[in-house]
Amino acid sequence: MIAIETVTANDVFQAFSHDARLEIFILLSKQELCVGDIVDAVDRPQPAVSQYIKALYIAGLLEKRKEASRIYYYVPEDTYTNIDRIMRETLK
Repeated sequence: MIAIETVTANDVFQAFSHDARLEIFILLSKQELCVGDIVDAVDRPQPAVSQYIKALYIAGLLEKRKEASRIYYYVPEDTYTNIDRIMRETLK
C-alpha cells in the first residue's frame, strides 16, 4: 500500500471517479470480502473487478489480508479520517 502521506486529493477523486470503484469501496466499507465475493456482489467480470480493487488499493483506500489461498480486502477505519484530512489540506 502507498503511504497515506503521499496520497493526494487527486488520487482519491480519481479512485472514486468510476461508478464501479465507488460501488466496490462502499461495499468494502461495510464488510471484508475476497475478489470472488466482490465479483458476485457487483456483477462485473473478475478482471475488471481486480483492476478496480487495484486502483482503490494504490490510492490508499483499501487494505488486504491473506487467509489461506484467498486475499480479503477491506476499508480500514482510519481511511475516513485520512480522506477528511486530505480534503481539508487541499481546500485550504
